[in-house]
Amino acid sequence: MHLPLISPYASFFELSVALNFAYAASEQFRESLKSGFLENIRNMDDWYDKKQQDILGGLVLMSNDDIDTQARENIKEKFLKLLEDLKTKDNNLSGALEKSQGTIAKQIKPLYIYVGIFSLIILFFGGQEAIHKDFPIDAMNTMLFFSTIFIAALYLLSFTLFSVTVPLAITLISIALISSLFLPVPYLLPLCDKYLIDCALLIAFLPFGLSMFRLIILTIRLELNHRLNYYHAYKELAELEAHYTKLQESKKYFKQI
Repeated sequence: MHLPLISPYASFFELSVALNFAYAASEQFRESLKSGFLENIRNMDDWYDKKQQDILGGLVLMSNDDIDTQARENIKEKFLKLLEDLKTKDNNLSGALEKSQGTIAKQIKPLYIYVGIFSLIILFFGGQEAIHKDFPIDAMNTMLFFSTIFIAALYLLSFTLFSVTVPLAITLISIALISSLFLPVPYLLPLCDKYLIDCALLIAFLPFGLSMFRLIILTIRLELNHRLNYYHAYKELAELEAHYTKLQESKKYFKQI
């Protein structure tokens, strides 16, 4: 008795279809996936804002006997200018990240379309398996062989100036489907039935891994640049905090004499 191989994984391929088409079609869905990539940079901004407000608040509360008005105003002006410069760099950074993310989403979009249709085809093979009580090994083998080549080509082309389009992705998946149905070739991939299913599952969610990898590399590069800007701000802020602390300690010391 033949035990079905594709049917137990049908829900995974259905999820792949939904996620891949949702990513390709929905700007809001793409935004939700990439929203966390600026989290570390936002934490740096929040830390700096809080630290600066603590010190500036302390300066305001100090009397003219502690520090004269002009010196207080000079320090405030200096750090407000520094904050303004950092905010400008933040905006530039966010703009660069958004532009790069948009470019990546556009370049990878055909890959999501390809894999979405690929998962639909695997579900179709699952239907054939259920009806004929036989695993379509030659069709699966051919589909996976062509898809491995086509997906690698689409992904590598996304790094170039060549325009990777949705019609190109549909053309390639059509070639893979026609070959699988009418010109299936056995043993293109020397894998047993189980491993063919495993490879199909890997391909079903591969675009998310590839695009997340590119976004992570991009974010790390931009964050390192951002941290260099903040390093100088932290250094100046630490110097002011040290002087301010020493001034407060001196004030307490002379009050105790």
